[in-house]
Amino acid sequence: MVKDLDKFYNSLKILDKTMSIYEDEDGNYSVLPTSALLVGVDYNEFETEKYKIAVFEGSIPKDFETEIKKVKKPVPKFEITKNPADKYTITEKEVAVRPVWFVVNTLGIKKAFNNKEEALNKAKEINEKIIETLQH
Repeated sequence: MVKDLDKFYNSLKILDKTMSIYEDEDGNYSVLPTSALLVGVDYNEFETEKYKIAVFEGSIPKDFETEIKKVKKPVPKFEITKNPADKYTITEKEVAVRPVWFVVNTLGIKKAFNNKEEALNKAKEINEKIIETLQH
């Protein structure tokens, strides 16, 4: 099964409110519950290392561009001072993060967006089609 959200939904045929069929050109074939096709939007903030890992794992495309913003996050003071006495003290530190919105379904198929409105519009577009089928 493909991991790209757009390709997944293009290879999908909704039969009725209980059953849908996924079939692609590679020979993947699955019968899925239609309700599992609903999507949600998941917001994440990636620090540099976690962002690189997400790109490496394929969660975020290599050519993906997103703004970098500074936010204050709680961190153990030990990370700043390296003093064992600070091991359990929490403090705030300003860190650079990249905001990413994922449109994801219950099967784990997702697509990354660098814009909240685009992600929400895509999720609503997909869900409208699925909800219309579920209501009939």
